[in-house]
Amino acid sequence: MDTLTDIADSRGIGDNNPPGKVELERAAELVTNATEWVDERPEITDADMAKEANELVAKLKDAKKALVASAKAERKPLDDAIAELATKYKAPAASVDDAVARLGTLAGAWLVKERDRIAAERAAQEAEARRKREEAERIERERIEAQRRLDEERRRLAAEEEERRRAAAAEDQTELERVAAEGQAAADLERVEAERQAAARAAAAAEEANKAAKEAERLAARKTETAAIRTGVAGSRAMTLRTYWSAVIEDETAAIDSYRAHPTVRKAMLAAVLQAANEDARIAKDESKAPLGVRFVKEERAQ
Repeated sequence: MDTLTDIADSRGIGDNNPPGKVELERAAELVTNATEWVDERPEITDADMAKEANELVAKLKDAKKALVASAKAERKPLDDAIAELATKYKAPAASVDDAVARLGTLAGAWLVKERDRIAAERAAQEAEARRKREEAERIERERIEAQRRLDEERRRLAAEEEERRRAAAAEDQTELERVAAEGQAAADLERVEAERQAAARAAAAAEEANKAAKEAERLAARKTETAAIRTGVAGSRAMTLRTYWSAVIEDETAAIDSYRAHPTVRKAMLAAVLQAANEDARIAKDESKAPLGVRFVKEERAQ
């Protein structure tokens, strides 16, 4: 191929050509011809060759414009259909979102109250368990004290009885003393029986109090109920309170310093800096005007 006549515009009118066929074939032909031209001419040696190269570039650029225009035209029905679908569903979808948000607000408020109610009940159960445990411990102390008094009374009575037996054996007692000793022994037995009954009652009370404390502790230790709204529909998820964490920037400088080393932040910052530096380089057009950390580069390209 020696002249530009080999790459003359061959586009014609084809009634049966599918959309873009002519533009695609034209672009492919021009690329092929331009590639062959470059392969045959590794260097431009005169003005005529430079002119041919420039004409090639112009034709390729025109082909690129034609491809873009054809793609836009071919895509337009699809874009229009997508836009129509978006318009068709946008308002109903927004209405659904609004209804969900309003219901969610009401449900959320109820769930907060339900959560607080459950927490209050749990706190009351725990407090009742503590109270009953303390009561059981108090009654147990009373049982121990009653048992101690009973044991002490029994030891005292045994000692007195032993003393009476020794006195009787020595025949030192008068009849009056013997009668008085027997009366005292009967009174002592009554006191011991009273102490025994008191100890028995204290033991029974301690056992009941301990059972009550254990039951209260069992109730308090049960798995905490979760505030939820269940639909009753099989397979549907119950609505519950969920915790979401997010952040708010309060000090831009401090926030940037805090995340300066983060890979995502670093990448975004460098991209933004490069964009701003490119804009400054195009305005300044002077390598010496580059700020710290940046170098302005001048390149010359054929257009």
